[in-house]
Formats: sequence, structure tokens, C-alpha cells
Amino acid sequence: MNAPARELLARAADPEAPDTVLFARLVGARIDSGDLLLLGLAAANSPR
Repeated sequence: MNAPARELLARAADPEAPDTVLFARLVGARIDSGDLLLLGLAAANSPR
């Protein structure tokens, strides 16, 4: 597992982390490259 993936997993374990909901959606969905691109764009444009 590469470093960014380990970092994302570590943040997902923290309910206070902003990426937790996005991570749960990524894990729970069957993702192809187009879906991943759209999720990335949506995440980049969402208010934090």
C-alpha cells in the first residue's frame, strides 16, 4: 500500500477527519475511472 493510501486510511479511522464520508462512499461504491474523476471534481469544489 502506498503512502497516500495509508494516510487516507488513517484519516478515515478518525470521525473528525473531513475525508471520512468521502472515503466511506469510495469504499462502498463500485468505482470506475470516470466515477472517480467526478468524485474528485465534486470533492475539490465542495465547501469544507
